[in-house]
Amino acid sequence: MSHLLVIAIAPAIALMYFFWLKDRYEPEPRNKIVLVMFLGALSVIPAIILETLGSKFADIAEEGTPPLIQLFVHTFIVIALVEELGKFVVVRLTLYRDPEFDEPYDGIVYCVAASLGFALLENILYVLGNGVGVGILRAVLAVPAHALFGVGMGYFVGQARFATSKAVESQLLAIGLAVATVMHGAYDFVLFSARPLLMLTVLPLMVFFWIFGLHLVKKGVALSPFQHARPSPAPVGGPLPIHLCASCQSSLIPGASFCMACGQSVIHGCPSCRRPLHAESLFCGHCGHQLA
Repeated sequence: MSHLLVIAIAPAIALMYFFWLKDRYEPEPRNKIVLVMFLGALSVIPAIILETLGSKFADIAEEGTPPLIQLFVHTFIVIALVEELGKFVVVRLTLYRDPEFDEPYDGIVYCVAASLGFALLENILYVLGNGVGVGILRAVLAVPAHALFGVGMGYFVGQARFATSKAVESQLLAIGLAVATVMHGAYDFVLFSARPLLMLTVLPLMVFFWIFGLHLVKKGVALSPFQHARPSPAPVGGPLPIHLCASCQSSLIPGASFCMACGQSVIHGCPSCRRPLHAESLFCGHCGHQLA
């Protein structure tokens, strides 16, 4: 039993850690990530209820329709839309307006957390019921797929969080939900088709998801307003860190009295925080120490 739990839980934790490490400028608090993962796991319950009801209505509505159309409705609407909507609601109603959501990449972090929370509980149920083989297969396909659905959603949720108008925000949120739903629906459609040749396309589909997801991760990280943040000061008595000119942001040569790029004069080392200052400064703009 214990080894099955490890197989079921480990992939989600490893993937969450992977995407959390990408948030290198302003990492999200771990307690908030755990909260979103927990709520994402709970969203499995309403998803099961809605999927059960949706399947019954879909079966009635689809009598006489071709099997592939029935499969399309089942995978894209009954399963994908329901599950991705649950994850979306978790993020939208919890941390979307939280002060910690302070850069676009945070949308990816929190949507991936909700997705992996969902995948974690779902994985436990599947692995305990079907054994090690299913656990290994899902560790390669299903769990990473859920994480990548979260990336697709989260990139646009992160953009929406900092949109300049309500209309643009609503559009971006809708796009995020749609992207995740289409990715999820395509994945399920291929696997549930029971057609060997079509099922084999899940491998190139996963490769595409990884390429697309990592591309969005790179774009999201590049949008961070914290990437040009100044480095922390060195401990008192230690060497000065590498600093940037306050005027043009060029690197300053240690000990130089002016910036080689723009000529701005500087003095090295605020008496309090040891950050570089303009020679004519009356106080430190970093810590507020009075110089005059």
